[in-house]
Amino acid sequence: VVNLGTAGAIDGRHPLGEWVIPELASNEQGEVLPVDARAPFPWPDSIPRRIGGALLSVEKPQFGDLPPDWKKFHYLDMECFAQARVFAEAGASFHAVKWTSDFSDTKGREQFQNALPRFRQETERVLAFLRQ
Repeated sequence: VVNLGTAGAIDGRHPLGEWVIPELASNEQGEVLPVDARAPFPWPDSIPRRIGGALLSVEKPQFGDLPPDWKKFHYLDMECFAQARVFAEAGASFHAVKWTSDFSDTKGREQFQNALPRFRQETERVLAFLRQ
């Protein structure tokens, strides 16, 4: 199972427009689950990706001052942890492939909206093997 989508890059530690495959998913209640960091499909050699890091799934988008305890994570999204839990309980391998769309700061909402067309293009590039 693959969760493919966007994520905010916390504190600008990682650049926007980067593919990331986190190793851990957490929720706001402090629960942590491992995420399978192996590439879940044939990854194009021409597209770089960062493997590792921790992703925090939050209940609602937050742009601006993030709570201090969120800063120990690398990425933010809203659904990965819930999916990881369901598939862990089912005994299924779960992968997260995220594209950094914004910095989750005061400009995050605008960054996210502006990034969507490029995210679509980059997703098509990553999944090009499906057309072969």
